[in-house]
Amino acid sequence: MPSPRQVIHLPARRLLLAVRRCVPGLVWSAVFMGGGMLRADDQPAPAPVANPFELTTRHPLTRETWPLWREVYVRIFFDDDQDRVQEEVFHQQVRNYFGATMAKSDGSLPKELANDPIAWVALAWSYLHWAEATGPGSTACEEDLTRAEQASRKGIALGDPQAIASYSLASVLVYRGLFQSNSRPLTSEMERNLIEAEERLRHVERISPRANLNLWRGQIARLRGDTKNAVVLLRRATELHPRSTTTALAYLTTAFPANDLSARMTELTRPFAERFPRDSNIQALHAAALYKDERFSEAAETLRRARSLDEKAVRFLGDESVKAIEQGRMLTPKVASGLKAMKTRQYDTAIASFRQAQEDDPQNVLAARLLAQAITNRLLSSSQPSLDPAAATATREIGELCRRFPDAAEMQGALAAVLHVTGRDIEAARALDQVERSGTRPEKFIAVEDLQAIREGAAQQETTRFWTSIALGAVAGAALWIASMFVLGAVLAVCIPRVPVSIESSGHSRSRREVWLERFYLLVLSLGLLVFYLSVPVVAIGLLAVTLALFGLMLVVRIIHFGVLHRGLWATWNVLRCALLGPARGVLGIEATAEQHPQLFEASRSVAQRLQTRPVDTVYLTPSSSIAVRQEGSGPFGLLGRRRRVLEIGISTLPMLTCEEFKSILAHEYGHFSHNDTFYSRFIFQVSASLATSLAVMSAAGGFLNYINPFYWFWWLYLRAYTLLSTGFSRSREFLADRRAAAAYGKQTFVSGLTKVAVDGVLFESTVYANVQHLLTQGKAFTNAFDAFRRFREETEMVESRERLLEKIRQTRPRWFDTHPTFSERIAAVADFPDAAAPAETGPAIDLLSDHQAVEAKLTELLTHAIHQASGEAPDLS
Repeated sequence: MPSPRQVIHLPARRLLLAVRRCVPGLVWSAVFMGGGMLRADDQPAPAPVANPFELTTRHPLTRETWPLWREVYVRIFFDDDQDRVQEEVFHQQVRNYFGATMAKSDGSLPKELANDPIAWVALAWSYLHWAEATGPGSTACEEDLTRAEQASRKGIALGDPQAIASYSLASVLVYRGLFQSNSRPLTSEMERNLIEAEERLRHVERISPRANLNLWRGQIARLRGDTKNAVVLLRRATELHPRSTTTALAYLTTAFPANDLSARMTELTRPFAERFPRDSNIQALHAAALYKDERFSEAAETLRRARSLDEKAVRFLGDESVKAIEQGRMLTPKVASGLKAMKTRQYDTAIASFRQAQEDDPQNVLAARLLAQAITNRLLSSSQPSLDPAAATATREIGELCRRFPDAAEMQGALAAVLHVTGRDIEAARALDQVERSGTRPEKFIAVEDLQAIREGAAQQETTRFWTSIALGAVAGAALWIASMFVLGAVLAVCIPRVPVSIESSGHSRSRREVWLERFYLLVLSLGLLVFYLSVPVVAIGLLAVTLALFGLMLVVRIIHFGVLHRGLWATWNVLRCALLGPARGVLGIEATAEQHPQLFEASRSVAQRLQTRPVDTVYLTPSSSIAVRQEGSGPFGLLGRRRRVLEIGISTLPMLTCEEFKSILAHEYGHFSHNDTFYSRFIFQVSASLATSLAVMSAAGGFLNYINPFYWFWWLYLRAYTLLSTGFSRSREFLADRRAAAAYGKQTFVSGLTKVAVDGVLFESTVYANVQHLLTQGKAFTNAFDAFRRFREETEMVESRERLLEKIRQTRPRWFDTHPTFSERIAAVADFPDAAAPAETGPAIDLLSDHQAVEAKLTELLTHAIHQASGEAPDLS
């Protein structure tokens, strides 16, 4: 911010430089309007006429009346005592006439005027006027000056009466120099023009010694850089021709910048302002002088008066100077005191003064602008502006000032500077945009390099904000979706009956509610699957970022731990592998073929035929109690290659099941094929299994660090939400499969088989697995664990245990996360189905295996090895 003296002097200095550049236009305007016409003393005095323009008023200018107009033109050419308004009307009519004449005659005077030197002089001054109108520097202006010079020389060649043509040529030559006054030093061509102008002026002096020659001699001295002599000559011209506004204006515009800045400028301009109260240019210069002398209110009032005379007259002062003068009335003592404090960098004192000025007059925009600048300078003077505690307060205060004065571009620039140093480049760029919208260039207030830094910083922050908003939106969307799944799962669990009612006993038909519920489940689960796969790359990248951050942190503290890097990369890879390929799935068992066990495969085909579906392709015998089906293929979700149906049969309960009961259990599993459950489960199972496996991998890799790993908790919540939602769908599919089994083989057969699998299966897994583990601790192992279980099952105490276990299963309470209905719910769901006829096959289902002892022995060995690998005990199988 400039010092108080700078505020007073610099606008004036800029004003004077602008005026100096614009002097040619000002001088010519006044000269052409008649102020520069000099009185000739070498001719007889004309007959006294009260008003020479009365004749021309009665006789419009034509070829016939030109002699009359010519006489008046010559008479007033050197006379500066005429009425300015009437004189301007006169010359405007002359210009119009010669302009129309030249247009009709292709650039030359007609024959009746071609030999009249005064006509050529009038044409020369017309060309000068048109050159001024187009402005210096343009091609048209240069062409008009050339034509004006040629017309003046033509007038000299035709006799130069009263030295008018010589005066005209000298004026044109000086005028060329004024248009090019920025050239320093003078070019050789300009110097030749000035020498010729001096010669023409000496010729005029010999013929008209009382002519105002000092006007042009002063301008010549100024062009040559002799400002001191120029001021003396122009001052003498004003004394000899006190009524010439052109002379006064030329003197002031030359003396103003040459004057000692410590002097009072109003002493120079006041006499002329009083002498020419109706001249807008002189009044504007007087306003600038008053402003320089710190008479701000008078300066503003004088400028207002100059504008009322001619709005365009103040333009030569420059927008900045005009604005400063207009706001001069706002330069109160408090503002002036603040400016003095600003000069000595006492910013706190300056801020206090400007604030007080604002409180005294809330509409004082000058005080507001200076306050914003002082606050900015105070902040920028700090060694670390961004850490200055006053930065936030400064931003708020300047922002409030900008809201009160939205059109104050300088305040917007100050706001941009403060926002930039506090790191808020986006808002700083917006403030710069506001400056540009106001029609002001930001370079006036902020350095170009700072502007570039703001724009670049805003672009970077916009990019960061964009991606941050994307990330936050994704997090918010994921959180909302997880919450939605929890809510939907809870609502469905509460509002939908756990035990559906079958509409008929064939097991084929479903109620409309069940159909729409299935569609709703599939839609929501599909959305859940889609969101899961969209989040997989995010989680993978997040895990990789966390891994690299931990590894980098360890490097900072000088610890090289490649184990962290290995674990993180392993966890990231497994997240991707589980999501895209699904978790690795093996079968603990042996594959059965139709050649080895024809009766088993025949039973399977008969069940498939009864349920009108295709039989399974592969059968595995396992050492468990579960019987399940699935559909397999290659690639993600098993969608690639040939899809095959797989049946897994846990043989532990086959000795207790009759063949008919076993078939009813198989009918339940084939019911899943009939209802496309295996197709749906591939997707649902893979999401749940991938989430569960990924969580296990993260736990193994990260350990306790997972408690602060946001991606682990996102996966954990997603698994819980998706499981809650999918379990309702899974239970509904189990009920449908139960219906098909009960309809195909009778309610009693299905319930009996279900009971044996539920009770004896649980009993087998709870006793045999524990016994295998116990024998391994002694270095021993079963040869046939299934045969041992059958003997153990027949003991008296086991009969009671089976009854207690059955009662416990019946009393099991349903839970929201159950993937299967409870035993009691499944029995209740088929209660309305009829019993079938007496079964034709009553033998044990184990007989469907060709050599079940060998199968049991092989599966016992597999089971023992599996438990051994899990526990580390060495079995003795001899």
